Amino acid sequence: MSFKSIALVVMFLISSVACGNGDAGSTEPEDEVIQVAHRVLVDGLAGAGQPWTTGLVESESSLHELVPGAVVDWEVEVVFRFTLAESSTCPFDELQDLEYSEPDLRLYPVVPLVGKPEICTDDAMPHTIVVAVARDDLPDGEFSIWVDGEDPPGEVNEGVTRFAAGELDDPGSSDIAPLNAAGDLPVGETRIAHDVTTHCGLDRIYREIGGREWALADNGSNQLDYIPPEWQSVVEGEQIDLVVERAEEDVLLVTAAGTDLQLGYEPAEEFLGCD
Repeated sequence: MSFKSIALVVMFLISSVACGNGDAGSTEPEDEVIQVAHRVLVDGLAGAGQPWTTGLVESESSLHELVPGAVVDWEVEVVFRFTLAESSTCPFDELQDLEYSEPDLRLYPVVPLVGKPEICTDDAMPHTIVVAVARDDLPDGEFSIWVDGEDPPGEVNEGVTRFAAGELDDPGSSDIAPLNAAGDLPVGETRIAHDVTTHCGLDRIYREIGGREWALADNGSNQLDYIPPEWQSVVEGEQIDLVVERAEEDVLLVTAAGTDLQLGYEPAEEFLGCD
């Protein structure tokens, strides 16, 4: 989205709750919103990022581009960037809190405006906040990060960052980047898919990868709920971590993390899901 488009969006934001970030999360019942412990690394950084976007800061070099000299224990913390849309005539105050809304699985900053302005100009300027959150304090299961507790107006939703269950839990479990919640996997790349269900077996991968479900290419077992014997030792409960390489558009090469057996999967003819 262009800067001009963002500016138009800010016109809408200002007419309601002045850029839409003044009362984040205020409509949620109190017992459904959780305050998330965090460390502020920078608050109100100007000129960094596109307004109304979020992101995971994944390396020290990327962090130091935003916050020179910042110190993070990457083994136990993750770093999030929130870039709000700010009007020059209606600046934001300091970050008040970081909240997690359980009903919509949304984590977002609470940032009030300075004063209570009635009219704001429509110039959308980036106002970036960078925080570190202990992995142990992250929400359980899948979640997403937003700049606000409200839905973005005007179809401004490309700035949402989604995380699959377990994606940020343990950086030491693999040197391979995790598969994101959308299941994006270009040809030639390898990702680790955390907590894939084994409830319906592994003759099919029911998690969407590259917009598809995938079926075992050479399935001679003809067993219900089939799990390769070599993979059974690393199943925890009814979940398993799978290292997935998209070797070709229609070929996945899959290994259970911690094992050596690699199996080929091909696109399934239809989505079945696993109940």
